[in-house]
Amino acid sequence: MHSKVYPFLFVFIFGFSSTSLFCQKSNSYKDQRLGHLDSLYIQFKNQKKWDSAIYYVEKILQDTTKKNDSASLLLNYYRRGYCFHKSFDNLKALEDYNLALEISRKLKDEYHFVKISINQGNLLKSLGLYGEAQEIFASAIKYHKNRINTEHLFDLYNGLAIAASNNKEYEIANQAYQNAIQYSKSFADSIDTFNNQGVNLSRSGKPLEAISIYETLLNNNAIDSFKIKKYRIQSNLGHALCMISQKNALYYLKKALVGRKNINNPKELYGSYIHVTKYYIKNDIDSARKFADSALTIATNEIKNPSAELESLKLILEILPSNEKNVLRFLTLNDSIEESKKFYQNKYAAIKLFTQEREMENNKLLLENSLQSEEISKKQIQQMILFGIIFIVLILLFFSYSLHRQKQKNLHKQMIIEKLEAQEYERNRIAGNIHDDLAADLRTVMNLLDNLPKKNSHTYLTSINWQVEKIYEKTRLIAQDYQSPNFKRGFAKNFMSLITLKEKEYQVTIDTEGIDSIVWEKVEDILKTEIYRIVQESLLNIHKHAHATMVLISFYKRNNFLFLNVKDNGVGISKKEIIYNVGISNMEDRIKKLHGTLEIKTFNGEGFTISIGFPLKVL
Repeated sequence: MHSKVYPFLFVFIFGFSSTSLFCQKSNSYKDQRLGHLDSLYIQFKNQKKWDSAIYYVEKILQDTTKKNDSASLLLNYYRRGYCFHKSFDNLKALEDYNLALEISRKLKDEYHFVKISINQGNLLKSLGLYGEAQEIFASAIKYHKNRINTEHLFDLYNGLAIAASNNKEYEIANQAYQNAIQYSKSFADSIDTFNNQGVNLSRSGKPLEAISIYETLLNNNAIDSFKIKKYRIQSNLGHALCMISQKNALYYLKKALVGRKNINNPKELYGSYIHVTKYYIKNDIDSARKFADSALTIATNEIKNPSAELESLKLILEILPSNEKNVLRFLTLNDSIEESKKFYQNKYAAIKLFTQEREMENNKLLLENSLQSEEISKKQIQQMILFGIIFIVLILLFFSYSLHRQKQKNLHKQMIIEKLEAQEYERNRIAGNIHDDLAADLRTVMNLLDNLPKKNSHTYLTSINWQVEKIYEKTRLIAQDYQSPNFKRGFAKNFMSLITLKEKEYQVTIDTEGIDSIVWEKVEDILKTEIYRIVQESLLNIHKHAHATMVLISFYKRNNFLFLNVKDNGVGISKKEIIYNVGISNMEDRIKKLHGTLEIKTFNGEGFTISIGFPLKVL
């Protein structure tokens, strides 16, 4: 902008001899305009027409920004922040307060530094950012404490005390209240400060000290001139007496309640309802519920304060914890308040960071302007080359590491597959030997026994034949168990054949769920085989140990994981009594090899459940 304006000014200066007089008149006109805008701002501010006040202060800011007048920028950032504050545009208020604060610090303008700190601290308190408010007040006190002017020390210490108390730093708060009392400007201020100190002591578990403060205040005849404050002290005294189970607690609580009803102040009346609820909640649930409902009604419909509404709901839930509607309302409101607090915390942190970064950028620009352009360019080029080399090296290292990692993964996967295939090969060999040798020999014995001439030993031979048949059948089942499952006709059909076989063998009812919801064609054969084996192991363990009559096997898929649950209605055992026998150990080994998870749920007399999860890709 300046590069376009300056040539124009030079032409004007050399073209006209009356430039000096024109500039003087122009400056006079600008000063008059700023004075007029300033008057309009003050007028609308006094009328609490915040939008109009903001409009005129922004006009002033446009002119002062062009002139780079720091003192005027400080004043008008503070003014605009104040207007945003009053019109509840909190983020913009925080941003302007922060800008004004930085300028006042740089100009060493103590008056505005303290005033802005008080307003910014109070705004942060209202947003629930007590830690940030405490930091602002403490910083302003440190800056202002050693100055001769003590005009604002009461506001600073009082703000620090309230923030610290809500931040649960009760000792800091108590000391700050004591300091605030020293600088209180009036008897009314000291009443509020003593009262708040009592609240802080009650919060910190020192109700006796709080009671002493409240009784001292009430014994002062001058308190009768401040009815609202008097009722507040009576209510707080009643609450403190309630904390130590004193019988006269209800007397003060009722006096405060009646007085507050007469003055018809919803905010004060809400405080009485809360204190009376806390009194009755120990011994009279019906009365407690009535006052808690009244507090909630005021919080929701009259003072419209989410924190007060949350406090009321919390008490109601202490009385009726099973009310789902109130539980949901409490959780929703609590989440909303927490989200709002986090939102403002993040925004305020961003505002502070932005201010710091802008300050750092200004300092950097000043430094750069003091250097020769050739040296700056050279340094920048060197930095670019250096960063480019570092970037290329990092990229190469990253790709090298990625390739190495992928090779390691592939090698590990191949080792697992080879190991599992070797195990299956050994199973097939064992199954073949059992079936081809042992079973064949037993069949021969059976044939010989069938061809023996019938004698008196017929009954004995029949028994032998039955036993041999039983041995043959068991041998055949063992062979089937150890033989690799054939999934050519589909995993689900093969699996259901296993279930039918085991129902007959173990004399137990087995139900399945979700097997058809899985697209088994997309599941690796090695994973299907291991699932098949795990179910075999589980059913064998149930048969041996559980004494169950029913088993439920369920499958489901979630987030690219396949889950298997095997649950029985057997005797169960406590988790401490689980012994990892061969079956459980084998199962755990299989699961670990495929990067799966195993969870066992069991209690005495309540059955046994195994829950297993597998990633749908092995590695």
